[in-house]
Amino acid sequence: MGVWQLLMVATVMLLGVFGVLAPGVPGTWLVWAAMLWWSLHERTELAWILLASSTGLLLLTQVVVWQLPARRFRGSGSPAGW
Repeated sequence: MGVWQLLMVATVMLLGVFGVLAPGVPGTWLVWAAMLWWSLHERTELAWILLASSTGLLLLTQVVVWQLPARRFRGSGSPAGW
């Protein structure tokens, strides 16, 4: 993998990390996609272990988010924008 591809993977990962903070940006999926791209080009045992680990963490966080109850702001007395 060349330097430019590594820089692109790092840039996508950075966008994903910052995307977690921005509403509407699929940050975790961007980080996972960059990890997938990197592991497909590296093809080492470490790359596959990191991809499997990141996939497991991604699926775990998705399950946890789906299990959390929905937030209900209107009935709590908070302003509409919060």
